Amino acid sequence: MRDINELNPIFQQVVALLTGADLNRVILANQGKPMPGGTALSASYLLVPIKAYGWPTLRYDDAVDLEPADPSLGDWTDYDVTMQSTMIFTLSVNIFNEGAATAAMSLPNGNFRADIAALLRQYRIGWFQTSPPRNLTVLQNAGIQPRYQCDLTLYAEVETTYAVLRAAGFSYEVSDALTKQKLQSGQYNGS
Repeated sequence: MRDINELNPIFQQVVALLTGADLNRVILANQGKPMPGGTALSASYLLVPIKAYGWPTLRYDDAVDLEPADPSLGDWTDYDVTMQSTMIFTLSVNIFNEGAATAAMSLPNGNFRADIAALLRQYRIGWFQTSPPRNLTVLQNAGIQPRYQCDLTLYAEVETTYAVLRAAGFSYEVSDALTKQKLQSGQYNGS
């Protein structure tokens, strides 16, 4: 995965399967959109990256020079570094309306369901743990709206690529300020 938005449709489907809410009633949180109207079961989800886990692997690929190279440095090229690591995420799920309590009860054991496990395996996503569901039921519009919240801790492999300007090197010379004697000279090639 290179972009967190690649995971949103996957987790929309996971939340819909886990809660039993219709796919069109499961929305990404914090988008400035209201929840679907009515009293039918609805859910929102938000994916938050937490931290990298384990040790990254690095791949180096030669790239077109981004800066002109000093010809005295020889035949150097820039390169792109692709870092692959495991990222831990929190998927925060909010469940609203009729059936929210039952839907919240299905989240902690969701990773044991065959359909959820197959979907996660297909996209190479792992499931660490689930928080206990929290009852956030509120008084809304003079009525009680059932509302529950639960956090799933998941992990996925992520890729980041960045450029190293190896060709933008330089030559250097170090001299004693008093005697003007050359102490050291060399070339830095950015690697």
